[in-house]
Amino acid sequence: MENSVRSETFAMVGGAYERGKAQANYANRTEVLDAVNLRLDQNEAVFATPAIREYINRQWEFANTYCREELSEMIGVADGFDLDSERLFDFLHMGIAQNLNIEIIGQDGCSTWAASNLGDGPAVGKNRDYLGEHAGLQAVFAHQDPDWPQNRRMLCVGSMGAPGAYSSGINSDGLVVVDTHIATADHGTGWLRYFLMTRLLRDHSDVASALEFIKSVAHAGGGSLILADPGGRVAAVDLGHSSVSIVERNNGWVARTNHFEAGSVANLDDDAPKQGNTVRRYQVLTSALSREEKSLDTLTTLMQSHTSAAIEGLCRHGEDDDSHTLSSAIFLCKSRKLYFADGNPCNAGWKVYSV
Repeated sequence: MENSVRSETFAMVGGAYERGKAQANYANRTEVLDAVNLRLDQNEAVFATPAIREYINRQWEFANTYCREELSEMIGVADGFDLDSERLFDFLHMGIAQNLNIEIIGQDGCSTWAASNLGDGPAVGKNRDYLGEHAGLQAVFAHQDPDWPQNRRMLCVGSMGAPGAYSSGINSDGLVVVDTHIATADHGTGWLRYFLMTRLLRDHSDVASALEFIKSVAHAGGGSLILADPGGRVAAVDLGHSSVSIVERNNGWVARTNHFEAGSVANLDDDAPKQGNTVRRYQVLTSALSREEKSLDTLTTLMQSHTSAAIEGLCRHGEDDDSHTLSSAIFLCKSRKLYFADGNPCNAGWKVYSV
């Protein structure tokens, strides 16, 4: 991290709707609309399915009751880009809609980890793997709302055109939340993962408090969260609708890629081979995290690694129609800092942000 450059964030200040609408002040409207509409157009038949349409309608009603602030921010984003808010809501439910339609599209996933003590205290890392057309939309947002408890603030990594902690974030207490995409057969009406991440950072100061909230609410299902706090508590949460699986550790580590391990939440098809390289990437992460001599530098180098005869690389360049690593983020809980590479971490360079 010695070559990092201090950078400014996009400031999102005010109520939820105002913060969402402010995105349009910083983005290329055409690029955002093209990226959102491309994926929606590709899945037009999926969203036209009556059962999926009915499910999305139930999700809107749920969000309007239990996730009103997060929904309001999303509506602000949509209005800022002159995009129909219901269409953006569909976009945020893309993975769930595909799962309900018994589809697994591509390898849109991530490699994530958290470790309690890497010299500078607890740290969390994420390589964000996604479709290439979203490469120019990665951004770091600084959110501040006068109505938030404890005058809390948050720093979020996400995409232009998506609300809140769409990929990852840290709040002013040092709580970090990052996610991975994992397909599941266990969906229902409940908290959308992206809305959940923003609420966790808004309302909670540590892992224990965040986990209590996670266990107390209904979830739409799908994906996994990794959490860490300055006290050294780390957790991995696999999200299903009917069940949630939690691994919680103090002075330890956790990692996730894009599959659920046996005994956790149901995969889309537990009898099918795991997708692509997710198991191999998970093995690379767990091997590195299990070593006593691990450090922040060694894990940063691992996030920049490429596939060879020895390992499956975590820095993806669209190999074999796989997704691309659009960005890389490393959060330091105690210092409330984010090191961010906008692009493949092997060559993008690191910028540093503070909450």
